Amino acid sequence: MKWWWFLGVLVLAGCTGKQTAVPLLFSTPAQVFLVEVSIAGQAGKDATVPLIFDTGAAVTILDETTLQALGLSPLSTETILLPNNVTHQITRYRLTNLRLGDCVLRDVDVYGSPALVQGVLGLDVLGPLLPMTVTSAVVVFGCSQ
Repeated sequence: MKWWWFLGVLVLAGCTGKQTAVPLLFSTPAQVFLVEVSIAGQAGKDATVPLIFDTGAAVTILDETTLQALGLSPLSTETILLPNNVTHQITRYRLTNLRLGDCVLRDVDVYGSPALVQGVLGLDVLGPLLPMTVTSAVVVFGCSQ
């Protein structure tokens, strides 16, 4: 129920300025979306990764192996509490940039996890792109960059 309320707020907010549309790689009737994100690290190394679009996640988490392959060094290690009350160690990294459609965010802190099954695009990245609208085929973001 919270998701629908949150989505309703996003749709009603309207958008001013530049917008970018990002195709959904996968979606379900239960409002689970997968989007493709380009990330860049050190010395021109980059990668494109599929991430679950998760407005309930506070942070963006990627596979730690991918972040290390970009030449990134860990900045810190933190402990998070998962919804099932289990603690998990994650490591903070700083991307040179993160591209979602035509929108580029620079010097983005993300977290790496060695036990990650699927990466998550959280509100730390999605927040600056609000407002957004989700349809069955695309996500349209506001982009001030």
